[in-house]
Amino acid sequence: MIDARLKTTEDARSLTREERIVETVLEIIGGATVIEDGIERQIGPHDIYGVLYHLGEACLATQRFRARQSKQAMRAIEQLSTALRRANRPKGGLPEGIRLVLGLDRMLYHLAAYAKAQRKPKPDAIRKRLAADYALDLCERFGVKTTKARTGKFCLVAAALFGDPVADLQYHCMKAISQKPAQK
Repeated sequence: MIDARLKTTEDARSLTREERIVETVLEIIGGATVIEDGIERQIGPHDIYGVLYHLGEACLATQRFRARQSKQAMRAIEQLSTALRRANRPKGGLPEGIRLVLGLDRMLYHLAAYAKAQRKPKPDAIRKRLAADYALDLCERFGVKTTKARTGKFCLVAAALFGDPVADLQYHCMKAISQKPAQK
C-alpha cells in the first residue's frame, strides 16, 4: 500500500507566513473578478502579494515615524530646547548677531511644535488600521461587498492581511469605511 503523501511532487515544507496569508485571502475572496483594460480576470496570488508588499512598506514607514517620537527622542528634543533657550538669552547667552544668524528663535519654535505634536497610537493599532485600509482597497478593486460585519469578507480579509485570521478588526474596518474618500 502506497502512502498518498509520497505521490505528491510538491515539497513537503511548511508554508511561510506570506503564503499562509495569501492562501487564507484566496479562500475568502477567491472567486472575485475585476475588469482591467477591457479583460475580466480573477483575483490571483500575485494581487495579494502586491498588497502584502505595499502593506509591509507602509508599516515600515510608520515604524520610522514612531521611532522619531520615542521617549528617548523626545527627551533629546527637550534637552536641546533647554540648551537653545540658554544660548538665546539676551544676558549670558550668545551675542545677538550669532543668535540671528543661527535662527535660534525659529529653531526653538519648531522644537516646541514638534514636542507638542500628538502621539500616535500603538504600532499594533497602526498595523491593524493599515491592514483594514489595504483590505478595503482590495475588496473594492475586485467587487467584494464591504460590510461592517465582523464575519463579513472585508473584515476577514483585513484580519488575514494583518496576519491573524481570528483577529477582530471590526473597529478598524468601520474606520476605514467611514474615512475613505468620497467617490465623484
